[in-house]
Amino acid sequence: MAAAPSPPLSAHRFRSAVERICDGGQDTRALVRSLADQLRDAVPCDSLLVLRTDPTTVLPVDGMVSAMPPAMCRPFWDNELLEDDYNKFVALARGPVAATLYEATGGDLARSRRYVTLYRRLGVTDELRVSFAARDGSCWGLAQMLRTDGVFTTAERDLVAGAAPTVASALRARFVAPPAAPAAGGPALLVLDAAGEVELVSPEARRWLAELAGQSDTGMAPVPEPVYTVAARARAVRAGRDGGPACAQVRTADSGWLHLHATCLDGPEAASGSVAVVITPAQASDLVPLLALAYRLTHREQQVLGHLARGMTTAEMTRHLGISTHTVRDHVKALLAKVGVRSRAELVARIFAEHYVERLEADVDRTG
Repeated sequence: MAAAPSPPLSAHRFRSAVERICDGGQDTRALVRSLADQLRDAVPCDSLLVLRTDPTTVLPVDGMVSAMPPAMCRPFWDNELLEDDYNKFVALARGPVAATLYEATGGDLARSRRYVTLYRRLGVTDELRVSFAARDGSCWGLAQMLRTDGVFTTAERDLVAGAAPTVASALRARFVAPPAAPAAGGPALLVLDAAGEVELVSPEARRWLAELAGQSDTGMAPVPEPVYTVAARARAVRAGRDGGPACAQVRTADSGWLHLHATCLDGPEAASGSVAVVITPAQASDLVPLLALAYRLTHREQQVLGHLARGMTTAEMTRHLGISTHTVRDHVKALLAKVGVRSRAELVARIFAEHYVERLEADVDRTG
């Protein structure tokens, strides 16, 4: 049964509480836990998940799950990525950021495959979902709440939706904090069968799987969310259900930035439904889109940053980009403000040295 209702919490008080948490200086893991506690206090529910996402793919990278059966995790993500259903997180990121299953189905939950296959046996009476999307539409996290006694009210839905930009900004800020160390090692490979079980795994992949599972509080092991979901995305692409990239950038506590990429296997030796997942230290081309979103860089600002990294002067950038000296200086000022530094040298060091992106400028030119 759901917890006894708390006195209604005003939108102002709730946003203030969320802002205090987001500004409290906690690391990412503690921040997610505190946000989960605040959500549960404001909107009573029986189970809850709060996850961070790679904003370039809206695939989960880590987070926490409370009071959800572990066996539900894989079919949950299969539904999210491989089946038609209501209130998909990617759709919510485009607005509205929060929605309930009861409203979406017109009160007939049996219209939802997610309800029929997962929730009905648990006695779920409603689901509230939110994408923590920034005002530019980039999604930095997501949450889902389940209730087994009654439905979520419009006021509760709007309460959570109102805090989404604040949470998105806080999660975004954690992405730009420099990693403790650069990832090292060669490519690691694992193969998942059609059920998501490990068929083959290299020693390096086994180490990274353990690290990814250990830094998240969701209980998905030995195949953690980012690995399972990039594989599911690859299956969705193969089936023509999704055109997005089957990849994710994940920063670990010990190994820095990792790039995960999945592809469906073909050929006489490949088992039906098998997916290969390659894990490598993230390269410049992997991190360009993520860091651009994290620092809110425009396309032109990315170009200017790349030329600064080459050591170009303002005059050289003016000639190369075909814009005025005044415009170049305006872009540089905007970059300094967004990254929070005071000089061009600090700017380049913050982006390139701290995130170990040695060839960012080449990738900006190639993708521009």
